[in-house]
Amino acid sequence: MSFAYSVQSAKSVDDALASVQEALAAHRFKALWQTDMGATLAEKGFPGHGAMHVLEICNPARADELLRIDVESAYFLPCRMLVRQTAEGSEIGILRPEKLIGLADGAEGAERMARLASDVEVELRAIVDDAAR
Repeated sequence: MSFAYSVQSAKSVDDALASVQEALAAHRFKALWQTDMGATLAEKGFPGHGAMHVLEICNPARADELLRIDVESAYFLPCRMLVRQTAEGSEIGILRPEKLIGLADGAEGAERMARLASDVEVELRAIVDDAAR
């Protein structure tokens, strides 16, 4: 399975971003940071990528739970989301927490971290699906 989960939407990037914000709030997540990588690359002389918004998102309760298992899991935080322009409208996706947390295999608390990552991934997939509708 892929390291990302994404859904195509007929929404424009701006409408998709607004829907993402609503879906994040409904699921008790928040965008901590956002940038348009496409615009940044174009400014630096590398055009052609279109709108490509990278968001760092967090659910404070879930982050606290993960950090209480292993403080070094802070390297996995916050979660990453992408909203990008496509020919059909937009694509909304996440970097899958289950795949990322697999890097902690063998660490103390790895099984608990994997269960938590699975739960968070279910929530993030719901956010993506809600925002894409």
